[in-house]
Amino acid sequence: MFDQLRNTSNNKLAGVLRLLLGLIFVMAGVLKFAVPHLGEAFEGQLATAEIPFRELSLLTVPFVEILVGVILLLGWHTRLSAAVASTIMLVAT
Repeated sequence: MFDQLRNTSNNKLAGVLRLLLGLIFVMAGVLKFAVPHLGEAFEGQLATAEIPFRELSLLTVPFVEILVGVILLLGWHTRLSAAVASTIMLVAT
């Protein structure tokens, strides 16, 4: 069953990059909750960028970042989680 969920390649470089990206996303999501002034800075970024549904984004983006990071670390559905991560980064830039 685990082999069916694990959908990664055997390329070692791709595996290392996937793990690093997963770690970065987990850390970014956790820090938005754990460090108050980083959460406030994120809120300011959302306000400055005039992101719609700012309050909803303020609550859901850190959860999604943590979830995507964990999924990347575990190697489950890596293409889907990479697409979600790309979308987050597209909005962030």
